[in-house]
Amino acid sequence: MLGAPVIHILSLPRLSTPCTHPPPNNTQVEEWLRRIKCGECAAAFRDKDMDGTALSGLYRMGSDAGFLHQVLSQELGVRTLGQRLRLVEELHRLFS
Repeated sequence: MLGAPVIHILSLPRLSTPCTHPPPNNTQVEEWLRRIKCGECAAAFRDKDMDGTALSGLYRMGSDAGFLHQVLSQELGVRTLGQRLRLVEELHRLFS
């Protein structure tokens, strides 16, 4: 039908399977940050209570790349573009 909005399958929310294990806690998130060369961000993530559930929520809100970069930069103090891009890629790897 002409003029009807097109819904792309990739824009639909992803159904998740039931979680059979607890989400990563703050300590595990800090270890993950060190593994991906973002260890200097660990204190800010801990101060903002960014556990695995919070990271998943951040990823789900990150369909707007500008918003995601803004949160990483301004709220979590991730200063360099390289670290922000690395975090975006690693979040995608974890939650997609």
